[in-house]
Amino acid sequence: MSRIDPSKIIPTSVDTAEQWIEWHKSLRKWFSKTETNNHWLRFWNQRAGAGSEADTHDLRSYMEDQGVNLTTDTSGVVADTVLDAVDFVGDSLTWARGILIGGVIIGIGLIAFYIYSQTKNVKSASEMSLAMPMSRKKQLLKLLV
Repeated sequence: MSRIDPSKIIPTSVDTAEQWIEWHKSLRKWFSKTETNNHWLRFWNQRAGAGSEADTHDLRSYMEDQGVNLTTDTSGVVADTVLDAVDFVGDSLTWARGILIGGVIIGIGLIAFYIYSQTKNVKSASEMSLAMPMSRKKQLLKLLV
């Protein structure tokens, strides 16, 4: 079974961003990165380009990762700015969540260590009572009475 040269099957203006991305990936299997990007960009500008249905944030992000900076129309610039801001906020929340969870884990560990260190030398409840400061004993008695 022979492979089909992807440069012979070119997407058009009615194709989706996903189809343009897949076409780029298939070109990459046949050509160098520079040749692929040049070939892809030439046909993108001829057949779809800025403002087309395929001109999406996902496509522009993918192509930017491939070293191609696609120009877009005003709505594309606005969409990219908004989505970049949303990504930044989402990334910040991920970091904050990680710090919060880490703080809770460290706090639980410190509490467990404190309890362990306070009880490791005590053998019974009566010894714990004797080890307790007198002011604390009075507070506990007031609560019980």
